[in-house]
Amino acid sequence: MGQFNYLKLSCVILYVAFAAVSCWATAESLNLTWPSISLVVCYVVAIGFYIVASIGATMVANAFNKDKFFSNRGWMLCGGLIILLFFWIITSLPTNTHTFLYRNVIGNIINDEQTTTNGYLKQIQTGQSIQNKITQQQAQIENDVMAKLGALKAEIENMANPGDGPEAQKIRDEISTLLVISPVDKLSGQVVTAKERHDRYQAYEKIFKDHLSTKKQNIATTLNAQFAMRKQYVTPAKLAEKNIDAWVDAWQAGGVNANNSEDVRNDFNDRRLMNAYTLVKTCKNYVNFLSPEDQERYTNSETKLSQILSVYDLWIEFINGTYSGSTLFFIFCIMVSFLVDVSAFVFFYLIQK
Repeated sequence: MGQFNYLKLSCVILYVAFAAVSCWATAESLNLTWPSISLVVCYVVAIGFYIVASIGATMVANAFNKDKFFSNRGWMLCGGLIILLFFWIITSLPTNTHTFLYRNVIGNIINDEQTTTNGYLKQIQTGQSIQNKITQQQAQIENDVMAKLGALKAEIENMANPGDGPEAQKIRDEISTLLVISPVDKLSGQVVTAKERHDRYQAYEKIFKDHLSTKKQNIATTLNAQFAMRKQYVTPAKLAEKNIDAWVDAWQAGGVNANNSEDVRNDFNDRRLMNAYTLVKTCKNYVNFLSPEDQERYTNSETKLSQILSVYDLWIEFINGTYSGSTLFFIFCIMVSFLVDVSAFVFFYLIQK
């Protein structure tokens, strides 16, 4: 009786182990990307593709094997490379990377989506962004007017060339333009002594500050009237925030699974998160976005979660240099996926050999 081949058995076990990891990662990625395809079908596709890819890798290895005779080595090499291109490079490697990356960052992404989106929903509820706009515009007009008043004071009280002449009138006209009022003409009376020059400036200052106070009140009235429509979105914003919190609370308690496409994509992303994004987009004039990237994402209703749920959207971002996560960790996931597959291919070749 021949001796039992323990080496071959070891290779079979190791091949099955590495292939199982790869097929699991591929199936999970396919199911996240296309949830309409059942997980069972995704596993069948993953296993079938991986066996074909293993055969392709063996064909490439045999094409360079000088210890055995093979006719048409060139065709064997080309065929093996084509198989590897379609069944490994385009399918297995990207999907495996997607799953490894997704499993490691999904928790952070969910928490970030909750914090950021709820922050914008609260702005809609409280009207804080409107108050910020009012404060900003009021501060801007006050700073501009006070700067001009400083120039007017320096012109009238200038010891080298004192008085209320054409240059002072030019500055007054500029202040009048800022406040959108009729030009303030030169006051009557002479300004010769230092006290007279100081009193003249204070008279102008009082006029312009009175107009400035009215201008600031008009800014508040105008913006509050402009954004009065915000009130109709307060209740939907509260409901959207509640829906997001309810899912995240269930996820943290183990009631829903962030790795399940039905839970994370259909329920959280499509039904809850996208509704909130659409509301923020509708109310973008009531929101102060934290960054231009946030503004672009919310106004285009493209969640961070939806970007990482799709394997090819994720890879397109990475290739285009627009991936917002850690590039080094992405590369690390690529290396892990590569080594898992290559290890399996090596053991498959040893089995055949």
